[in-house]
Amino acid sequence: NTAPRALSQSLTLKMNITAEGFEIRSVWDCRAEIKNPVLRVGENGETEFSGMLCGCVYGKNADGSPFCLEKQEAFRQALSSSDLNENTAAQFAAKITSADFSIKSDGAVEISAITELCGVLHDVVAAETVSEVTVREDKPKAGNDEFALRICYTDEKSDCWSIAKAYNTTVKALMEENDITDEQAALSGMIIIPTV
Repeated sequence: NTAPRALSQSLTLKMNITAEGFEIRSVWDCRAEIKNPVLRVGENGETEFSGMLCGCVYGKNADGSPFCLEKQEAFRQALSSSDLNENTAAQFAAKITSADFSIKSDGAVEISAITELCGVLHDVVAAETVSEVTVREDKPKAGNDEFALRICYTDEKSDCWSIAKAYNTTVKALMEENDITDEQAALSGMIIIPTV
């Protein structure tokens, strides 16, 4: 199946936040966010959603002082989707639509974050794009005896590949003549174009 498929799923992520050195009397609010979300096929073939869950709790301790507790922890959760395999690329977004809390019997605050996943799944297919290359020996490249080199003024949009193509030279010769170390770097200013 190579047609793009919609991804839409809701799940609940949970984490516990504990207070160190004081007792929680009440909680006013909480929030949660997801960092570095990843969708992948796990070792047993099921689809996994993973990342970092960051939670924050605001409230009042037993002395009446306000507090803010933060925590982040890694999560990994299996999804019910069977549309993902090792040849699938996912373009998706993960958004927490609501976060609720409850105070557990041990004093920890449990945050429950309702998370919506939405996006598109594509199958990645290997394809042969160049099947054959033939050298046209009956049409050799015309030499240029008028000059040994040329000078070119470039802007920031130019790189070695585009200049070599435009002036019918090689990237290697261009880099050697101008002491360029990175063929992908943007070039700016005067460049010497060697004739090859």
